[in-house]
Amino acid sequence: MVTDIVRNEWNSSNRGKLGCFLEEIQRYKVFYKFVEEVWDEPLKLLESQIILCTLMAFSANDELSSCKNKCSINILSPEININLGKGVLRAFNRAILPALEISNLLRGGYPFGAKARLRLLYELEIITAFMVIISKTQEGRDIGQAYIDYEEVEEKNKFDTMVKSFKKHIKHREGKLSELAIGEERSAALEDADKFKKALAEAVKESNLAKAKVDTLKDKYNCKNFEKPYGWAKPFANVNTFKDIQDSVDRAWGILWKEGSVEVHGNASGASFPKNSQQKDCMCLGPTDLGFAEIISDTSIALETLAYALAEAMQSKELLLSAHIVYGLTSLSLDSLPQVLARHPMAKLNHQ
Repeated sequence: MVTDIVRNEWNSSNRGKLGCFLEEIQRYKVFYKFVEEVWDEPLKLLESQIILCTLMAFSANDELSSCKNKCSINILSPEININLGKGVLRAFNRAILPALEISNLLRGGYPFGAKARLRLLYELEIITAFMVIISKTQEGRDIGQAYIDYEEVEEKNKFDTMVKSFKKHIKHREGKLSELAIGEERSAALEDADKFKKALAEAVKESNLAKAKVDTLKDKYNCKNFEKPYGWAKPFANVNTFKDIQDSVDRAWGILWKEGSVEVHGNASGASFPKNSQQKDCMCLGPTDLGFAEIISDTSIALETLAYALAEAMQSKELLLSAHIVYGLTSLSLDSLPQVLARHPMAKLNHQ
């Protein structure tokens, strides 16, 4: 009966909205076809880079598994810094996922989301370059292991957050108890509070275990600030923020991190068209190819830099050859973008 009422109400008052909805679906289909026709070549080149980087990750992992003190095959130098290799490979593996997300977001017409993921990719690119540079000093040989060990700090932070959250929830529930009369609702609230008290006790236990591990790492690296942000880098360099790490590797692409940050955080300017466009002061609420060229080129260059960092960290001829191929794909991608933009419908409009 209720279903019939809802259906009748929809049919009588929302028939026009249904038509708009179907039109919107058709618009999405047209856009996906447009992306395939206009942007397919550079996107396929980007996807080829991602596949090759994935194969590089498998190869590096196999190489590390067969390594003890020396790399058994395809070496450029007689010794490999295994700690550096493990740290760079961890960051490299992490970078593959946001690269895949960027590719898929662009295929779907969501460049603003792609920029948000590009922020992570850029951070990982900078971090790998930083580790490679620092590892060349005698004091910095363990930086790759420190980067991996910092996971224990993240684990501690997770449990600390859980403890605070559970305490806050229990306080809120107990405050509500005074407003509830004796009955089923009060019993349910008491049961809920008891569940969270048990969860709190477990979280406190895990937090204490994690804290003990972090204290051990502080002693291992002789660094009281190891649990601070970017604490894994502090035993080896005078850094306190990501900007410090970025400055130390002399990268000029800081604008990527800034633009990506706008799309990550709750700023009013996120997902907005440029001020000099016809849609200025408008926000994007559907698929668009705005900024595709910049995002594709930046992602390609980041993957290229990461590939060379992994090859250098592993001191592997095989990985170096793969990095050269990634570089070649970057060049092809960058060469294809002017041709794409030249035949883009907006280029014809601007020309007219």
